[in-house]
Amino acid sequence: MNVTLLTLLLLINISPALLASEANELSLSLDKLFNLKVTSVSGTEMSIKESPAAIYVITPEDMRAQGHLTVADALRNVPGFHVAQINSSTWAITSRGFNSRFANKLLVLIDGRSVYTPLFSGVYWDAQDMVLEDIDRIEVIRGPGATLWGANAVNGVINIVTKSARDSLGTFLKLGTGSHEKAFTSLRHGEQINDDTFYRLWVKYVDRDASEKFHGEDVSHAWDVIQGGLRIDSYLTAVDTLSWQYNVTSINLINTYNLKNPDAPSLPFSLIPGVSAPLIAEHSHEYKINQNTLLSWDKSLTSTSGFKLKAYYDFTRYANEIISEDRHTIDVDFRHWLDLNSTHSLIYGFNFNSTRDKITPSITVNINHMKRQDLTYSAFIQNTTKLNDYLSLMIGSKFEHNNYTGVEIQPSIRMTYNYSDDTSMWASWSRAIRRPSRTDDDLIFNETFDQTIPNPFAPGNVTLPFSATILGDPKQNSEELLAYEAGIRTALWGQKLTLDLVTFYNDYSQLSTFEPGSDPSLVTRRDDSHADAYGIEFSLKFLASQDLNIIANYTWFKMQFPNGSAATVDDTPQHLFNFQTNYQLYKNLNWHTVVYYTDVIASQEIPSYIRVDSGLVWEIDQHSSLAVWGKNLTDPQHPEYNDTIFNSFTYEISRSFFIEYNYNF
Repeated sequence: MNVTLLTLLLLINISPALLASEANELSLSLDKLFNLKVTSVSGTEMSIKESPAAIYVITPEDMRAQGHLTVADALRNVPGFHVAQINSSTWAITSRGFNSRFANKLLVLIDGRSVYTPLFSGVYWDAQDMVLEDIDRIEVIRGPGATLWGANAVNGVINIVTKSARDSLGTFLKLGTGSHEKAFTSLRHGEQINDDTFYRLWVKYVDRDASEKFHGEDVSHAWDVIQGGLRIDSYLTAVDTLSWQYNVTSINLINTYNLKNPDAPSLPFSLIPGVSAPLIAEHSHEYKINQNTLLSWDKSLTSTSGFKLKAYYDFTRYANEIISEDRHTIDVDFRHWLDLNSTHSLIYGFNFNSTRDKITPSITVNINHMKRQDLTYSAFIQNTTKLNDYLSLMIGSKFEHNNYTGVEIQPSIRMTYNYSDDTSMWASWSRAIRRPSRTDDDLIFNETFDQTIPNPFAPGNVTLPFSATILGDPKQNSEELLAYEAGIRTALWGQKLTLDLVTFYNDYSQLSTFEPGSDPSLVTRRDDSHADAYGIEFSLKFLASQDLNIIANYTWFKMQFPNGSAATVDDTPQHLFNFQTNYQLYKNLNWHTVVYYTDVIASQEIPSYIRVDSGLVWEIDQHSSLAVWGKNLTDPQHPEYNDTIFNSFTYEISRSFFIEYNYNF
């Protein structure tokens, strides 16, 4: 890393603004953010300051000021989150440990629709995209959210809330190109149908192409995405809102590898000293199709009560050379909230979920029961009591029945102490579970591992392939978490400076691992591993002047495995840090710089790295803007994560540049 360049970027970006005084859009009081209303913690609107959970909100202004083009990358700035790009199209994202391509303890919702796949227990991040300008906010909970959201909301919940059609009228056009994003465009049009009904129609296309390095050889990893959708919001009466949306996504991904001297070369060449393995050329094609439709009805019964009824259908088709899946999901959710009196607020609800799949196996991956339907029934209740002018207590529990483990109960207790108008403290205890996935139960995976043995023909060792079969276990228990959290939020200097500090301790049990048995060629899943995780998450937002604001987030994280299971490894860095400056150079010209530090991932031999993104955003007039961004400016390329699920390749993320033009009319 070029430290001199990094220091110069920060000094140039900060020092002139400390003397500025002219009011502009960057000088908005942080009071607006400190008291922003969120719904993911209590189920009803509550300010961030009063929320008894580690919650962070990403606004459209945040995504614009950080130059992110995907929802996945927008999560990089959240304290407690580890976001690592594996290659051009895939990410590993987690909160508080257990990261992987399909991190299985993080629940992701889009307008209340779960995008957590029951096949692998994870999220297809390349498919979770949209017109970012249509996002109202992203509410991110670090820690359990199972009382409201159910199983798999173990280490965190991401709730993406999109704008209503009424809030996105007119036509919006985005055009862009760059060294990585060859072409990207978004087109959205919204109109008022009548006095009470509005619609939004949108389409987005992205063509990405990147060449990462694997052991010094080029890897072509290209993908393109086309998406579209329609949303209609109808305000039937002053207290009734009906919303319907339909979305479709199509993804094509092509991989081409030209590799020399791989770690596990083909026989017999590896046995003969001085003879290299032949060139291996590999070509693969992967695609995803998703269609979903969602209908919701919000009704206020009185000034202190109301309900929301939501139903959605989701179809996903995922196919590659290893496994293919067709999945149909139906979900119905009902929630009713009411104030019992001046001190008690109650919310309760019911949910039904049906997911049906058809799996097409390959020579590598097979599965018991090619077709399967799983049903989940659940109910929850949560009461918030105002004990006095300073203390409030939130108690609730989720009660669930699923096909894998039967009945699961997930309670939580949360307390908030409002010390003053600018300072609040909170603490919580929660239980959450990650229920087994489809592959946890039914997997038959024929894998080839590298095994080092003495070379019989020359001094030294030789690496040979060793075949084994990995089997799922239909008798597995759910993974369990008992979480203890505490935090403090405060605002200083007229709320020009806000601080958010969180500490936590997580006690995991019944963790799922792969363990060899008496037959070394047979590996089975077990659920007897334990882990302890603890850490500190810190966030600072500072309005340094009328023209400059600063955001800094730091995470210290530690995980231990008391039983010493070698099969249990956490692929999460111990230290994460990001620092952002937003500086208004001139009336309509803003300069944004973000610095990310990610600590070493020892288990994957991924070294620590510093990433610097910087961009200029020019507001040409009230209708149009132009942005130019550079990514990874201090590093030509670096690895961020290794996909250990489907292959052992380690890609490197390259420096890139892009330019985009936005027009509203």
